[in-house]
Amino acid sequence: MVLAGATVLVTHLALRTQAAASLFIYGESKWSKGRSEAVAGLFSFATSGSVVDLDRARRGLHVPLSDLHGRRALEADPPDRTAAVEAWVDGGHTPRDARALVDFFVRFGAMRIFEPSVTVWRATDAYVVELAEIADLMEAEYASGVPSPVRLLEARARAIELSDRIRPLARAFSRNLADAVHWLRNLLLVVTSATFAALVVVSAAVIGWAYRAVRERDEALRRTFAQATVGMAHLDAEGRFTSINAALAQLFGRPEAELLGRPLRAFVHPDVASDATRDALLADGTDGPREWRLRLPDGTAPWVRSTVSHVRLGTHARHARFATFEDVSEARRLTEELEHRARHDALTGLLNRYAFDRRLSAAIASARRTGRPHAAAFVDLDQFKVVNDTSGHAAGDALLVRIGAMLGEILRENDVIARMGGDEFALLLEDTGLDAAHDVAEKIRRRLAREEFAWEDRRFRTTASIGVTEVRGEDGDPGTVLRRADVACYLAKEAGRDRVHVYAVGDETSTQVHGEMEWVGRIHAALRDDRLVVFAQRIVPLAGTSGERYELLLRLRGEDGRLHPPGVFLPAAERYGLIGELDRWVARHALETLERHPEHLRNLEAVHLNVSASSVSDPGFAGDLIALLDRHAVPADRICVEITETAAMRDLVQSRRFLATLRERGVRIALDDFGSGLSSFAYLKSLPIDLVKIDGMLVRDVAIDPLDRTLVRSVHELARVLGKRTVAEFVEDDAIAEVLRGIRIDLAQGYGVHRPQPWTELLAPSDGDR
Repeated sequence: MVLAGATVLVTHLALRTQAAASLFIYGESKWSKGRSEAVAGLFSFATSGSVVDLDRARRGLHVPLSDLHGRRALEADPPDRTAAVEAWVDGGHTPRDARALVDFFVRFGAMRIFEPSVTVWRATDAYVVELAEIADLMEAEYASGVPSPVRLLEARARAIELSDRIRPLARAFSRNLADAVHWLRNLLLVVTSATFAALVVVSAAVIGWAYRAVRERDEALRRTFAQATVGMAHLDAEGRFTSINAALAQLFGRPEAELLGRPLRAFVHPDVASDATRDALLADGTDGPREWRLRLPDGTAPWVRSTVSHVRLGTHARHARFATFEDVSEARRLTEELEHRARHDALTGLLNRYAFDRRLSAAIASARRTGRPHAAAFVDLDQFKVVNDTSGHAAGDALLVRIGAMLGEILRENDVIARMGGDEFALLLEDTGLDAAHDVAEKIRRRLAREEFAWEDRRFRTTASIGVTEVRGEDGDPGTVLRRADVACYLAKEAGRDRVHVYAVGDETSTQVHGEMEWVGRIHAALRDDRLVVFAQRIVPLAGTSGERYELLLRLRGEDGRLHPPGVFLPAAERYGLIGELDRWVARHALETLERHPEHLRNLEAVHLNVSASSVSDPGFAGDLIALLDRHAVPADRICVEITETAAMRDLVQSRRFLATLRERGVRIALDDFGSGLSSFAYLKSLPIDLVKIDGMLVRDVAIDPLDRTLVRSVHELARVLGKRTVAEFVEDDAIAEVLRGIRIDLAQGYGVHRPQPWTELLAPSDGDR
């Protein structure tokens, strides 16, 4: 009875092993299909924001994630079989199949022969989890209401990269699993043969019981085979179909009778040319699944993925094959579409920035290797906003498409055209020197200038500013070349638009603008990494005493720890539209800090905040500052906003409106650098200000220059008549201070009074109040 029981157990184990192996093969197909669906859904969702695309991605990820959770449950100590079964049922398996998979993994997963398959499976975990995180990130971006196209494109590119990394791991898993199952089947065959040799002594009753068990298991296998949604078939040694399931007949578009007895190679599309290639489809799938085109009766040719496992039947080593077939046409189409979309602009069909960077990298390598010249150009349309504002974005889009086509008409077939975003295009002219590139750019500029664009009842003419630069072997990366082209384009716009500018190495203007562009990135990084530092310089009374008063001055700490003064980075911030963001940062930081130091705030007469001309012109800045005051426990009259005389005179009406709004809330106002333009004296009485800060250029020589002394006295007397206090800047020594006392200037500021120091040092005595 022991021998009979062992025989039955071995037979039962062999059958369960075959069934579980089939389920794992079937599960791998579902896993790969789910991954493809997930990536396709994420790709579409990145640009559409559609919930349908997001749901598609999450449904695709559900199978790989369920498989991951099931395996991890079994790898726990102790293994959680119930959780594993639930996870795999949730992933689409029946409860019976899920239990069979759990038994198989627990019994054989730790064996050395199965270890490579499990190792490869584990290697996909991080990628699958990251795909799920990308889905969450994209959903959060759209939920924010202001999704960042850059972050969405980066997430989309990362999803494609993860898919590319997973694909070879999936093939390796299939190959390793086939090897392991083949070895295990051989082992079980040997054990079974030996056991059956001894079974001659076992009673007929035991044999009958075993036979019934075999029949039941075989019936279960047949049901699995027949009901599977993936095409399955057995083939003989010559590759002829000996049995097929309904899914395979449907996939091949033929009835079962027409398929049985015919070789697989008879249904392969003619583009699988050679006999050797067709026969390779029947090779053991140790090197992973194969994809090929199937020939259907209606003439269509879908792509099919097949996996073949060789099985040895009987003691005479007769070979047969078990194969699975799956239609992957849609997956391949989606993959090709994803690859195309990842490299092309959706509106114009031109290359996008990602693809252009790759082509530009290749050109840099070519220049380094061969020494042949290449050139790059940046094309920025002038006044493109007018088209959008007057005729709508549809007109603007149509114009961009037309210009993209026009560039293709002008340039050579091997030249590269890309849309970089908005109304900006980039060109790569291979084997082209700077002079020739300039001529091409001029040709484009002239063509654009005379081209008339019609939209409904309107007609437009548009021009472009074009920057040209050389592509050199010593360029480190595409960004270096594009920054030079951008600088040249900027200089073309500065010169009056509708121009071509060639970047000249060593040119002082190009170098300055290039340097400012470098600072743009550093300012963004400093804002992101909280590397802005606030200094303070006291403003002291020249007679008597008063509470603490000082001006806040901004510094930027570089990544190397070095502090940069404002004169280094503020010009770039002003030129490239970042100054408003810096003004808001200083205001927010100042109010948050003062609120944390109530004792210091009690002794404070005023803290001076510099506000740029850009913020004065910004209709929203005054409201933002008032909102900050409403949010923080800082009296408005402790804040003194400084604007320069130049900023006030730029738009006197807006300046009055800006200052009046703040004064009404209680904020004090100082007019900075007053006297740099004496024609503004007539406007002083119309501006709602509290203090006049006399320009340091008038103050610094007041002790030795009678004319400067007279001018300073005139400014002071005018301010006194208008009821405003005066502050003298650039007070560098006691001699200057003494002259200013004689004139009866109210307050002084400068290195002779107080050298700027970190604001935290002025606040230090009241640290305990925090």
